[in-house]
Amino acid sequence: MYRFNTNHLTLTIAPTLKCNFNCVYCYEDGYRYTTMDKETQDAVIKFVKQYIANISTLTVMWYGGEPLLAIDTIDYLTQEFLKLCGDKVKYTAAMVTNGYNLNKDNVNRLKKLKVKRVQITIDGPKIIHDERRKLSNGKGSFDKIISNIQESYNELSITIRINIDKDNVSSLNKLLGVFEDAGIKNKVPFYLAPVDKINDICYDINCFNSYDFSIEEINFYKIALQRGFYSVPLPQPVLGICGAVALNSYVIDPKGNLYKCWNSIGRVEEKVGNIFNGIKFNNNLLKWLLYNPLENNECRECNVLPLCMGGCPDHIIQNGTAKCNSIRYNAKEITKLIYEIKKTNKEKSCDEHYMKV
Repeated sequence: MYRFNTNHLTLTIAPTLKCNFNCVYCYEDGYRYTTMDKETQDAVIKFVKQYIANISTLTVMWYGGEPLLAIDTIDYLTQEFLKLCGDKVKYTAAMVTNGYNLNKDNVNRLKKLKVKRVQITIDGPKIIHDERRKLSNGKGSFDKIISNIQESYNELSITIRINIDKDNVSSLNKLLGVFEDAGIKNKVPFYLAPVDKINDICYDINCFNSYDFSIEEINFYKIALQRGFYSVPLPQPVLGICGAVALNSYVIDPKGNLYKCWNSIGRVEEKVGNIFNGIKFNNNLLKWLLYNPLENNECRECNVLPLCMGGCPDHIIQNGTAKCNSIRYNAKEITKLIYEIKKTNKEKSCDEHYMKV
């Protein structure tokens, strides 16, 4: 019922695939250079207009490339979306950004454009991050990103994603020190994410398997707790599994092509239509809508199934096997950590922004 609910429309929009970074593990390599033109922007608006009379919420995730390189496009589309929504349809928006251009002016614009939540990726302390997430000109990005977070966390709800693999995991304790020195301790939540194998990006990167990642994850959160950080995420049931397998959820690239999964963006062989000619009920679409984690025997018998619903559907569809969420292996330890946080911090109010229990 959640997946096939038609009261909501969720769009991930990449107004550009251009990027000011040259990350070593970028799975969009080779797809970066297009930007949405005015004709395509207007077609996106018409596409949304077709749904407005039948939905109660419109949710937009701005994606890229680096979406802040196309802030004018975001501005134009948002203004038109708000006109379409009026008082009858609730509009919400968020953004995935590398954070380099999250300056004061852009923060103020994003607030006016109803963008309330922003995710920024950091790969460790300065020396590690700048090796992995460098600018296109080869220069580092770390100092600017940290400065932008310091200046904007009171204006936007910022979450830091920390990408880890076997090459940078030993640097995480130093990163906590950076957060402390920057004055964002317990003010900006963070979480760990394993660098994943998408389009063979792990050829030169030592990626973790789910079990090994679960060990590193719990060890990191224990260290964080010892240092007084209370931003330990507790996974919640994911009834909808993923937007990729929901009926009214699409990814739109700068050319107007429609996809179901973020990982597919720019790969035209995976598209399910385009905003000019509409949705095509082809095999690309049906494989997502017919996805069912209960068809996997291992998932069906797993006691943490409601917390992951089989994990990433794209991984199962592409590889035929599930990539288990780390909670399968460290649920007990995570629960104990949450208890310790509650006990240690009981005299303080438990901010739901940092810890969901």
